[in-house]
Order: sequence, then C-alpha cells, then structure tokens
Amino acid sequence: MILIRPKEISGSVLDATNIVETAPAAYAGGTTYPIGDQVTVFTGTTAVLYESLQNSNTGNTPASSPLWWEPIGTTVRP
Repeated sequence: MILIRPKEISGSVLDATNIVETAPAAYAGGTTYPIGDQVTVFTGTTAVLYESLQNSNTGNTPASSPLWWEPIGTTVRP
C-alpha cells in the first residue's frame, strides 16, 4: 500500500483547475452557439456542463448530440 499524504492547496500552490466557479447559462434550443461556448443542462439537483465542438451549433441538444457537444463537468444546482 502507498500512503499519499494530504497537501494544503492555496492560491500560491494552485496553478490551474477545471472547476467551474460560476455555471454557464442554461442551454437554449433556439440559440446559435460558436465553438468553445459553454452551457448548463439541469437534471434535478445536478447541472451538467457542456462545451460546443462546432460553430453554428443551433438546435443540437447537448445530451443527445455528441458530435456537437462535449460534457466537461457537473455541479450541483444552485
């Protein structure tokens, strides 16, 4: 067994993170999203975050359009 000792994380130690501090706006089917744009899809108390993979992304529902959207994380609904 390997023991990994905990290390305190502070602003001087943390260089980068993929944790979203503020969730992106909710997905809207009629909106055209550019590549790299991020949206939130709410399911109960959980919010799944997606990033657009292509330009002119309109009407492609994130959860069912893997060619258009990539899940990038989850958070708890505020």
